[in-house]
Amino acid sequence: MSLLLLLAFFPFGHLAAQDGSSSFEEVAAEAAAARDVDDVPQSIELYSRALQLNAKWEEGWWSLGLQQYGSGAYASALDAFSHLLTLNPASAQALALRGLCEFETGDYPQSLADIRKGIASGVVSDAHNEQILRYHEAMLLTRLGRFSDALKAYAPFAEHKLSSAELLVAIGLAGLRIQLLPKDASADQHALLTVKSNWPTAWQSSTII
Repeated sequence: MSLLLLLAFFPFGHLAAQDGSSSFEEVAAEAAAARDVDDVPQSIELYSRALQLNAKWEEGWWSLGLQQYGSGAYASALDAFSHLLTLNPASAQALALRGLCEFETGDYPQSLADIRKGIASGVVSDAHNEQILRYHEAMLLTRLGRFSDALKAYAPFAEHKLSSAELLVAIGLAGLRIQLLPKDASADQHALLTVKSNWPTAWQSSTII
């Protein structure tokens, strides 16, 4: 997922920088400026420096986590969101994004727990947010061997007639009780599981297996 999409779909609100020295304020402003021109390496360096000066800056941890997630540094992003959650345990957005980081780093049980907490806390006020999180929830349920729950989690996609080659592979894995993520399935499995028909037919085929 691109960083711009993350910024669009997971806005963190209007947190202000907390009180600190002028040095912190200057570095924080430079970090935001680097972020705004999409200079990701520089913004990560500057946010990290600013947070060394003020570790209680919630917006800084949020922005650092987003920049790291968008650049594929999932373990570092996970750490940033965890720091934010120590300051603001009620942040549904941070829970959801930490869950996505844990998905990428392979901590599947904790990823499922965080994503579900994020959903329950109301982060899915946006339809696209809901699709992202519920798709990961369903994939995780399959990966953890909870196939019936996974099929139920895919139900909203069927109701809205959403479809893609990867989604059909994912639902096929759940329907055939194959404990894999789509990215881990072989090329032969992808060919087998990609149903060349309309989405309702694919859903019905998977739910009756």
